[in-house]
Amino acid sequence: MRDKLSEAVKVFDAILKPDGRIIYLATPQNQESLYNKLPDRGYKVSIWPARHPNPEQLVGYGSKIPPLIGNALAIDATIVGEPTDPNRFSNFDLLEREAPYGRSGFALQFMLDKRLLDAERYPLKMSDLIVIDMPTQEAPEKVSWSSDSQYIVEELPNVAFNGDHYHKPMFMSSEFVEYTGSVMSIGPSGRGKDETGYAVVKCSTATCTYADAVASQVDIQRGHSRNLQSSPRRNRSMKLSSRVTLAMGCLISCSCLC
Repeated sequence: MRDKLSEAVKVFDAILKPDGRIIYLATPQNQESLYNKLPDRGYKVSIWPARHPNPEQLVGYGSKIPPLIGNALAIDATIVGEPTDPNRFSNFDLLEREAPYGRSGFALQFMLDKRLLDAERYPLKMSDLIVIDMPTQEAPEKVSWSSDSQYIVEELPNVAFNGDHYHKPMFMSSEFVEYTGSVMSIGPSGRGKDETGYAVVKCSTATCTYADAVASQVDIQRGHSRNLQSSPRRNRSMKLSSRVTLAMGCLISCSCLC
């Protein structure tokens, strides 16, 4: 449906008069929203949050934050959290609105920040994985995960939501141990475009390693040769497709069998 809408709005450019303007006024509901793709079509996007954003939110907004807000924060960092337009929304009014909305709902509707809501809707993230080149019969005894941007694996393409990345380990021990068990789960396809997916997990000590994960409409083929290893404290899988996610979810629930 989103792809159809993305194609349908192109008609606006066809009926636009010379020197005319197309203006979208909207609240994106997730990372894959049509509005997030407008810059690729030549549109200039500005994000006007109800409160002055903190440094972490500024990173998420990128260059879309208006100079009026960015310059004000550069001059006085103490205004973080204060209303950007007190004539419309006072601080008391925003507090009243935040109470029924909740943290993630308020962030979406008033701060135009989709990250919290997306984190609730889609808990399986590629950033929860550690990507390592290693032997097929043994794994590092200890691996540490970090969210720091210096550990992002840039050479692997992002096939999930915008802003999601694979991570390499912050620390990996030099001692390797053999796997103590292996489990394979298959998510069979139904009719139409539904896919068959499978995932293979190998276990060693408290660590589960995704040795292979594939989704296919026709024949199941071998996936990427790299191992995708989850952190012991963030034991989650990635969203390759619904079938692969299902298969991985089954494996996580069965990891105690290894």
